Amino acid sequence: MEKPLDLRIQKTHTALMDAFWHLLETKRFEQITVNELCELAMVRRATFYKHFADKYEFFTFFVQSVQSDFLYRIVPTEQEGTASSPYIHIIRFALDFLDENDALVRSLMKSTAFPLLLDIVSEQIIRDVKERFEKDWDEGKELLLSPELMAFSYTGALLNILRWWIEHKEQMSKEEIVAQMRKVFDKLYAA
Repeated sequence: MEKPLDLRIQKTHTALMDAFWHLLETKRFEQITVNELCELAMVRRATFYKHFADKYEFFTFFVQSVQSDFLYRIVPTEQEGTASSPYIHIIRFALDFLDENDALVRSLMKSTAFPLLLDIVSEQIIRDVKERFEKDWDEGKELLLSPELMAFSYTGALLNILRWWIEHKEQMSKEEIVAQMRKVFDKLYAA
């Protein structure tokens, strides 16, 4: 069982996350310095470096935290529907997240570090989704591909569709994307 984080550490992480979120809405990732992040969060630089090697490691933590919250919000809906329902819910929540955080997402996309940041996000999604596919596999649900290939396929499709939608929102609603992805995803499950 994982030991809960000390309250001071939780407060430090929360302050850094909030400050980072705020900075990303107005600046590209590469323009944000650890100094200004710490200043805005009212966290000493030494404290930041006690927890993170650099801002890239912090970004990984940031992505994991956002994704953890994101996955926590979809767990109650997993009991509904077909075998593909949890994955469709992820798509729906991702579209909602992008819609609600348009300025932040566009700022990240303009960053020269975007390919690296996208790799960090992609690796985290692949890890989490692969665990879900392995669970499905272990429960006897027949998948069209191995859990690992399903995770890579799903993540690649998800990230590219989300990226396309950011640039072309006026061409297709979130509900249309979800409906189309449901058709595709239901075909990936042979059962």
